[in-house]
Amino acid sequence: MAQVQHVLFVGAAYVDTLLYLPAYPQEDSKVPAEARELRRGGNAPNSAVTLAQFPARSSHLAAALGDESESRFFLADLTRNDVDVSACVHRPGLPAPSSYILVGREAGSRTVISYNRVPELTLEELCTAYQRLSDGCDGGISWVHFEGRNPFAVQAFVHWLRKLPVQPRISAECEKPNRPGLRELLPLVDVVFFSRLFAEAVLQSSGVADTASGRVPGEVFLHHIRTQCRPGALLFCTWGADGAYSIHAPMDPLDTVDSTKVSTCEVIHTPACLPTPTATVVDPVGSGDAFTAGVLHQLLSLVPHANHRNDHEETKAVGWMGDRCQVAAAAARTGCQVAGQKVAQTGFSGIGAAWQATFANN
Repeated sequence: MAQVQHVLFVGAAYVDTLLYLPAYPQEDSKVPAEARELRRGGNAPNSAVTLAQFPARSSHLAAALGDESESRFFLADLTRNDVDVSACVHRPGLPAPSSYILVGREAGSRTVISYNRVPELTLEELCTAYQRLSDGCDGGISWVHFEGRNPFAVQAFVHWLRKLPVQPRISAECEKPNRPGLRELLPLVDVVFFSRLFAEAVLQSSGVADTASGRVPGEVFLHHIRTQCRPGALLFCTWGADGAYSIHAPMDPLDTVDSTKVSTCEVIHTPACLPTPTATVVDPVGSGDAFTAGVLHQLLSLVPHANHRNDHEETKAVGWMGDRCQVAAAAARTGCQVAGQKVAQTGFSGIGAAWQATFANN
């Protein structure tokens, strides 16, 4: 029996209200909703719930919540879905972070309006939560995943983690392009998840053009950003219905790859996929979070023990530091499969079992 690997997710916890509409409404119009649903939300909580459904995976969440009276629904939902919430912190007197999501069935679109006045977790709270969890988990914490909020506190926390004698793998999301300090996380983490929104904003602001024949924006972006990342880091960029793109950062930090030329490691495109030929898009909300969980599940299988020492020769010898292109491709494939299962169903319940039944042995 495989040893359980513990993953700490750090992010925001939302209570989502979904309104299902035939199509996205025009401004200043009045339209009836087909259905209304109250759901747990937030990137980190959704990924935590999804990962917890896979064998030998244990999810823990560290998040700043509103007043305890407003957080009961959220905490009960996570506990019911096997996510440990002992690292969450209440902010007395504040309303719970909330989102209102308009789901247009005609185009499969989702429009999110969020409200959050809850202060993020501090460095002290993060360090305290990690130490307590690490001491209480058999084998320690294998992985820490950051949603990409409060980047300056996260940077300080990552530096703290890197000083530990035994360290977890670290990943982060770059979703919102206007968050100060987010780019500074890139040289610090082992895995980065980029959103299409982030990629398009970087391409536009940097003036990077596609000068190599046949390259699409996702490929251009990853070639542009890879030299800014930690040596050997795995990089993933989701692109909605077009699937995902992946590559690894140069192993040698002095390796400045000319992005206008074909290199030995090209960007890998993984098409989006649904679980069956007859499956359709039912609920796209949280598909990116499911992709993240799928990638982490695959990468965790390459970590032979819970933690590692930050030694290049030691990490080079394990599967994690094998053929980086193959590692990225396998992880992106699993991520797209799990995301495809998510969009083909309502909510997150049962994704793990359905993925194992459909894809695990393929």
